[in-house]
Order: sequence, then structure tokens, then C-alpha cells
Amino acid sequence: MGALGAHWLRQPFHLRLGLIAMATSAQLRRDRAILLGGLACVSATGWFVLAHMSAVSAGLHPVAMSGMLMTDPTNAPNPGYGMALAMWAAMTVAMMAPATAPGLSAYLVLAHRRHPDRSAMLAAAGFLAGYFGAWLGYAALAAAAQSALATAMRLTPIGALASPYLAAGVLIAAGVYQLTPLKRVCVTRCRSPLLQLMGMWRDGGSGALRLGVGHGSWCVVCCWALMALMFVVGVMNLFWMAVIAIFILAERLAPARWRIDCIAGVLLIGVGAWVALAVAG
Repeated sequence: MGALGAHWLRQPFHLRLGLIAMATSAQLRRDRAILLGGLACVSATGWFVLAHMSAVSAGLHPVAMSGMLMTDPTNAPNPGYGMALAMWAAMTVAMMAPATAPGLSAYLVLAHRRHPDRSAMLAAAGFLAGYFGAWLGYAALAAAAQSALATAMRLTPIGALASPYLAAGVLIAAGVYQLTPLKRVCVTRCRSPLLQLMGMWRDGGSGALRLGVGHGSWCVVCCWALMALMFVVGVMNLFWMAVIAIFILAERLAPARWRIDCIAGVLLIGVGAWVALAVAG
């Protein structure tokens, strides 16, 4: 734990409450509103780009995207790695921008304590850059997987796994991961990031960037399996993309006692088993 985190834990409880009370300051409220509004705009831009890419893909391949051919991998277009990377980058921005709100709010409280002037906003921008940088790394890996699967003709025209057994395996694997201790640790860190950020605190622009990468990396470990479900429902399926994004946000905002991550894990395992049994039968 860093010096700032250790100093925090040594303080009496009533003094710790004083830091939380800083969240009521007018300057902090304004900065939070600006940054959260910016996040909403970034997310909306990501959704707009995804909708445009989906429409363009359907327009370029109208035959493959119609009727029974939607499930035929031999008719699936291969967008190439560059296009797949652009799509996954837009997807991670659209889906994960709202989910970073708790982490950004916690960082802003600490940044205002260390930098009462306007430099706190610049530090927060560096934090966000690091966060999305971590997700860009995930997007690069997911795009490579999509490109390889498309080349091997393992994807349908809508970007879903052509093999129901593979789809069932992804569902079950994602469900099992939801029940692991690692997932629980990651959800806790993403839901309540204040102490984590204090323990890792570094001043300056590079420190903000490192904190953003660190927080983003924990979020990647938390959500990689949920994002991989896009290979089951179709990587350009905007409806299920929105459903998964809402659930990821709910994991961070819902009380821990609700255990919605575990409930989702059990449901995913059940659906995966049902798919496998239905195909086998």
C-alpha cells in the first residue's frame, strides 16, 4: 500500500469522513458533473459508431445477412484485423465508459485533495486515458480472436460462433468465472475503488496514467468473460451489447449482498448446459 493509503488508514474515523465530505464542495461537484457528462458523450459516440458500422456491414453484405444464410459460416464476411480492432475499440468505449464512473469519482475526490486547483481535471483526464488504454489492449486481443475465427470460417455473418458446442463452452466458462474468488475480488475493487486508488497513488500526469491503467486492468480482469459473450450472441448484435453493458454497470452499482455476479454465473452455466444438451439431443 502506498504512503497515501497508509496515511489514510492511520487517521481516526471522523477524519476519514472529512475526506468523503469533500465530495460536497462546489468545485468538486462541478468537475464531477463535467467529467461524467463527458463520459456520457464518449459512450454515446461509441454507440453511434457501432450502429453505423453495423448498418454499413449489413449494406455491404445484404445476402449474407438475410434469412437462413445468417447462420452459414461459409457466407460470413471477413472484415480483417483492422476493421475488427476498430469495432472492438468502439465497443469497449461504448460499454465500459459508464462502468468507470465509480472509479473516476473516487479518483477525482483524491485528486482534489492533492491538487485543489484546476490541475485535478487534467489528472482525471490522464486517469481516463490509462483506463481506456487498458481496454484497448483487450480490444486488440479480441479483434485478433475474431479475425482468426473468421479466417477459419468459425463465425456466422453476424459474428457469432458457428459451432453450438463452442458457444455452449463459452457460456459455461463465463458462468464458472463469475463464481470464482478472482471475480469477487475484481468486482469489489471496481465497486469500491477508493482504497485501491489510495494504495497505488502517484502524483503527476504519469502517475494519473499509471493509476488509470491499473484500475482499467482490474476492470478487464473483472469483465473479460462477459465481453467474450459477444462471440455467442454476435459481435455486432447491438441489443445484447446493451444488455451486457447494463449488467456490467449493475455489478458496480448494486449492493454487494445482492450477489448478482453469482446469480448471472449460475444462469450462464444453465443456459450453456441447455444449449449443449439441446444440440446433443
